[in-house]
Formats: sequence, structure tokens, C-alpha cells
Amino acid sequence: MSIPADKVAGLKAFVGMLEAQPELLHLPELSFFAKYLTSLGATIPAKKKKDDSHSHGHGHQEAHEHEHQHKDGCCGHDHGHEHGHGESHGHGHAEAKPEEPEEDEEPEEPDPDLMTADTDAPQEMGPESAGDLSDADQEKATEAKMAASEAASNGDRAKAIEHYTVALKLMPSPLTYAKRAECYLKLKKPNAAVRDCDKALASNPDSAKALRVRGSAYRYLGNYEAAKTDLAAAQRIDYDDSIDEIQKFVNKRCADRMARATKKKAKAAEKAQAEAKARKAKAQAEYEAAKAAEASSPPDMGGMGGMPGMGGMPGMGGMPGMGGGGGGMPAGMEQMMGQMMQDPEMMAAMSNPKVMAAMQQCMSNPMAAMQYMSDPEVGPILQKMMGKMMGGGGMGGMPGGMGGMPGGMGGMPGGMPGGMPSNAMPEADDDASGIEEVD
Repeated sequence: MSIPADKVAGLKAFVGMLEAQPELLHLPELSFFAKYLTSLGATIPAKKKKDDSHSHGHGHQEAHEHEHQHKDGCCGHDHGHEHGHGESHGHGHAEAKPEEPEEDEEPEEPDPDLMTADTDAPQEMGPESAGDLSDADQEKATEAKMAASEAASNGDRAKAIEHYTVALKLMPSPLTYAKRAECYLKLKKPNAAVRDCDKALASNPDSAKALRVRGSAYRYLGNYEAAKTDLAAAQRIDYDDSIDEIQKFVNKRCADRMARATKKKAKAAEKAQAEAKARKAKAQAEYEAAKAAEASSPPDMGGMGGMPGMGGMPGMGGMPGMGGGGGGMPAGMEQMMGQMMQDPEMMAAMSNPKVMAAMQQCMSNPMAAMQYMSDPEVGPILQKMMGKMMGGGGMGGMPGGMGGMPGGMGGMPGGMPGGMPSNAMPEADDDASGIEEVD
């Protein structure tokens, strides 16, 4: 007993499909076949389950086994525990929130009717045109077409293909190519069917039969978008209700794919928007932190070296090194000025615009200090500065020292604050301590 070639070919294609997708054996409609295979001693692969990997509440997955006992309904997770890998932590620690894993893209439902793509060498094609045929050749081509049609109606598609090939070599036509393509598709050779339909449509783009066969071949190859285009064009040219079901299936597949693509695009846009928002928030936080740090830092006084006329205060203009805006200030003076600027009261005063303006005026016009002595804001600061300069001991390292002035600074008539006379300081010998006469 022999089995028809097309039956063997169909069974071979079916087995090839199961080899590529063994999970198809779990489909309800193939349960009879799975039962038959089991009766022969075959082992059916277990149905794949979704990954149920243990996901822990800490924001990470642990592949190792560990004990995690919850007593007394501790749903609050207030306890700590140690993991087998030596990591110890509790639930109360502050950690950066881990990025949530992206959801797997929704898989497309399996298509049990897909055909395994044929990889045979391209079939024979006829010439581009028939040319001038003799009566004998025309008759032979006609006979070959009739024989092919009869073989196809009897279910012998392989024989039909042989006869169609003879006819195509003698008298090629779009319709003959479309008919041979239909036979290839019946033998589950969708790629060969597509090649014949391409040849037919190259000569006649409006061949409804070629469009129908190629659309059906694309459907069984899983190229639903191309199938939708061809089937729609075929129905517009010559409506055939026999392909309604295929067209509905293809249209639904395309709609589902479009919906998944739209959902994926929306999620990508949402993720990009969230990332942009996070970057903006981070930049704003960095800016505010910088502004806060700037506000809390003390004002830059330039070491007092740039204040005009430190050497022009009464009785200090002639001291060596005090001229030139403090550029030649002795080391002892620099240290004393640095200590003054560490005083919180002095730092606060220097941030007062009124005090700063008065200081600038006093530096450029020493005699102006007298008018500010009674000012409640400026006077105490001037007195404190004078006191530190006169009695802080920081001037003792200067040549001759402040004490080297005749009678010392303390010997000035009336003392410093409030007692400084309106006239000039007592004259001193130029060679006594290096102090110049002040007008």
C-alpha cells in the first residue's frame, strides 16, 4: 500500500512544525495526537510555565535559598534578618529605590496553522514571452494545461506542477503561474507559491488569483501585514467569499500587533517623560544646594588687603609697611586682621551696607571716623577695631611697636574712643621710632 505524495509532504511539514514548536502538542485540538504519541512510548515535553522566581520585598531577587520566618503575623516587616551570602540588613534602612523591571511585552498568541518555510531551490520558470509558437507547440501547451488541471482536481498537486511547468515553458501566462502557485501552496510550500505569484503579478498587477494565492501564502508564513494588503487588493478586484475567514484572521492579527506596538510606544514615552522629570528635579536640587552654600559662606573681604587706606588711619599712616592698601602689611598685622574677621560680630557688621560704607569713608578720610563714633551701628564697630589695634598686642611686632610712639597709644590725650582730640597727635621725632608727623 502506498501513501500519496501530498499526504507524506503534509505530514512531513506538520512534524517539522512540531519540532520547532513542541508546545503546540498541548493545544486542545491536538490532544488526540499527543495521546497517540504517548501510547507509542513517546514523552511529551512539559508545558512551559511562567517564571515564578522568588521576588523579595527588598527590591531584589534572590536566587539562593534562605529561611525567612514571619512570626505573629509580622506583615509590617519590622524585623531584620541575615541572608546566606553574609549580607545583613533590615527593612528600615534608606536605599535608593530600585528601578522597577519592565514588564515583558505581551506575547503574540501562537498560530497553529503556520507552515514551515520551504527552502527548496527555486522552481523552473518559463521565458519572458511566448514568442511565435508553431501550431504543434500551441497544441502541446494546451494539452499540458488540461492535464495539470485534471491532476489538480484529483488531488495530485505534484503531477499538476509538472504539467504546468511544461505549459509555462511553451506559453507563459500570469494565470498559469497563479495556478501552479496554488498547487505549491497546497503542498505547503509557501515560498515557492510566492515566487510564482511574483512572476504572475510582474506581467499582470491586477491578477486577482495571484494576489489571493500570495496573500494566503504570506498568511501561512506569519507575514500578516503583507497578507492583509494582498487579500484586500484581491477582494477589490474580484470578490471571493472563500477567503473571508482568512482575511478576518489576518485583519485581527494586524490589529492586535498595532495595539501592542501602540502600547509599547506609550510606555516608552511615559518612561522618557519620567526620566526627564527626574533630571529636572535633580538639577533644581543641585541649584538650590549651591545657592544655600553660597548664602551660608562668609563674604569675601579679600583679607582686608584691598580696603583703601588702611595706612591712612590717624597715627598709622607713617608706620612702615602700612601704606599701599595693606599690600606691605607686616605679618603681625595680617594675623591680627585675620583674627578680627573671625569675630562673629565683626563678620555680621561687615555684611551691613551702612557699616561698610562708613568703613570705606574712614579709610579714605581718617578724620571722618570722629563723626561715626556716636552712630549706634558704626561707632561700636570702630571702637572695637580701634581697641584691637591699640590694645590687642597685635601691633607690638611692628618696628618700634605701637608702644614706641611717644607716650604709647595709651598716652594719647583722652585715650581712643571718644577722647581723641580734634587736633593732630603729638609731634614725634622722626628718628625716635620712625613715626612721621601727622597734620
